Amino acid sequence: IASSINKIDTLVDFQFCKRLEELYIRQNDIRNLHEVVYLQNLTNLKNLWLGENPCCNTDGYRLAVIKALPQLQKLDNVAITQEELRDSQRRGKALCHPEDAHEESEEEYVAESPPQQHPRYQEYPEPEYSPVQRGSPRQETEYALEDSEDPYPREDVSEESRDYSPPQRVSPLVEPEIS
Repeated sequence: IASSINKIDTLVDFQFCKRLEELYIRQNDIRNLHEVVYLQNLTNLKNLWLGENPCCNTDGYRLAVIKALPQLQKLDNVAITQEELRDSQRRGKALCHPEDAHEESEEEYVAESPPQQHPRYQEYPEPEYSPVQRGSPRQETEYALEDSEDPYPREDVSEESRDYSPPQRVSPLVEPEIS
């Protein structure tokens, strides 16, 4: 997929491209290096061009990406050597899921904040008029019909129209019976 020079700021949607072999996404707006984790299950991905994104200015960028995506053969149009691959496994920064990375960075700046539930799993208060709420059954108004009153009044129908039936069509395939 060639998506260079756009304003793409996340790699989240690429995780569903299971057969993806090459991804050219240079000169976009990917700021968080941890976004690369979204590509980890793309086992066919061999060529990634992520260069000229803000995340590429991170110290240890190349080794971290190679460590996260060891199946790559080229990164930013430069072949990955066996030595680089070994070095990335030893010295490359381990990347984590972007949502986890965000939470970790918050923890560094906030001193001993109580653990909070992840917003994805936040419980919301039950709405006031929820069908789950139990209460007295709704009172329905009953309407009484008088015995003589017809709920579906019809127009007067003559004797002739009651006995009327439309003429039968004769199929061209069936010979009509002669009486």
